[in-house]
Amino acid sequence: MQCLNNHIVWNYHGEFWKQSQTNRYHNYDANTGLLIGSFGTVTRDNVTNEEAHYGQDGNAVTGSLVYASDNYYLYHNGETYGVHRWKLHGMDTIAVQTLAVSEARITTQEGIDLLAGLVRDTSLQDGIEGWHRSPLSDYHTSNSEFFKAVVGYTSYDPFEPPDLTVQFHQSSGSAYVKRDLGDNASAVSWEVWGEMLFDRSGVNEPAGKGGCYLEVLDSAGKSICRLYRIRNSTYRNILMGNNKVISSDNSNGELMLANYYYQPFSVRAVNGNITFRYGSFEAQTTAVLTDNGAIWNAPATLRFYCFTNNAADNLLRSISLKQLRFKVERGFNGNV
Repeated sequence: MQCLNNHIVWNYHGEFWKQSQTNRYHNYDANTGLLIGSFGTVTRDNVTNEEAHYGQDGNAVTGSLVYASDNYYLYHNGETYGVHRWKLHGMDTIAVQTLAVSEARITTQEGIDLLAGLVRDTSLQDGIEGWHRSPLSDYHTSNSEFFKAVVGYTSYDPFEPPDLTVQFHQSSGSAYVKRDLGDNASAVSWEVWGEMLFDRSGVNEPAGKGGCYLEVLDSAGKSICRLYRIRNSTYRNILMGNNKVISSDNSNGELMLANYYYQPFSVRAVNGNITFRYGSFEAQTTAVLTDNGAIWNAPATLRFYCFTNNAADNLLRSISLKQLRFKVERGFNGNV
């Protein structure tokens, strides 16, 4: 893959593709990810040791994109005795159009966007748009001692709000990233939802020696509910919502596969019951709150909390969230 002046060109060299080879190239606008065009060929293997035909080669695993005399050129090797040069015409004339959308076509989304205002490709700043973090800045002292909270790390569409990714790898101590949800005392119901990516995150240690939680806290800082992963003597990979098992496997089943991709999730509270949804797994509902005395209808903070109490349990704890929203229904207070 080559990137030059907001142009990305990558190739599929196609070794053994349909018992043959290719030198297919694809040109993208680096700012938007939009496809500009494709070129190259699909060819048979050069079993007769012929000189490469015009524009045709295979197993072209290297190449260079250069700019000279107001033109772009792509040079690449091949396995059929030739070096190729492609002249890419009109690359400097490419423009991205933005079209206005009629208000009649805009669909109003429920709730508030918890990621609104965050800037893609930056480290999360404490106090920005209701977000707070500890430690206040990212650090990396080794591949087993680091913490980061970054915006736009695992999502690539510039037309969508960016994701927020938190990663923690620390032999002792704790860290958090949290979002204020406001004063929602005496709510009738509330819900947090979006898309979640666990990726390579290690599961929580059963005895509480290390792990991470996505949780909602009440106005007194007590945990109403937690969504988290854990293991036990039977299963190495269990997804929990408070005291309920949402899904489990031995790191070789549907749950592990789901964790490698963004999954829709939601946590909804109504009448003291908390319902957890994740991916296509069956929703689970419980009236058991994480902390005794927590007030279920006073959600005040969404928090991602990581900790390690034993150096032997220093594993990567990671979570990414995107399309993250929150809504609350409040009761009638007698005022108009």
